Amino acid sequence: MKKEKSKAVAAEFYKLVDDMELSDRWMLTHPSIIKDDDRTWFDLSLGHRLKDDRSIKIVVSRDTKPLDFTQTSLGNLIVSTHTAKLIEAIAPGEVQCIDARIGRKHRGYKALNILDHVDCLDKKLSIMAPRHGDRQDVLIVAINSKRAGSRRIFRVATWPVCVIVRPIIKEHFERAGITGAVFRPLRSS
Repeated sequence: MKKEKSKAVAAEFYKLVDDMELSDRWMLTHPSIIKDDDRTWFDLSLGHRLKDDRSIKIVVSRDTKPLDFTQTSLGNLIVSTHTAKLIEAIAPGEVQCIDARIGRKHRGYKALNILDHVDCLDKKLSIMAPRHGDRQDVLIVAINSKRAGSRRIFRVATWPVCVIVRPIIKEHFERAGITGAVFRPLRSS
């Protein structure tokens, strides 16, 4: 009797996170608008389109090695101009890139505003933990493919701390040698 070879099934979605295991990496605080400090970090987390003429200021809390992909202390995405162009080319219309000034010496960075927040959490496949009241924490995210549609980068509407990407973004990041990004495979239905 022949043994069947098991084939590894590639993930349909990945959770994109900052590589916190890099020892010589920089650390960034939350963003603010240079002219009038409002709730910029919050607006970026919710995918609210910001005025294009704004510039965002980021303070460096540990100024060592800059990365192409970084999450601020509040989870906002900061990317190099090269990374921003790559994402815009792969996922046109799904992100807004806003000029970011990082500290006094770092130029050529963008705050990445992910515009799509999709109600696509598969609650049956996800692992949830009860919290106070009716709310639940999501311990392990699973995505409903039909609800996600053809989007290539998005946040989960009911759990916006999650940045979800398709394999095409992972492949392009790896090919381009983008530093700072980690891709965690997710289950999907």
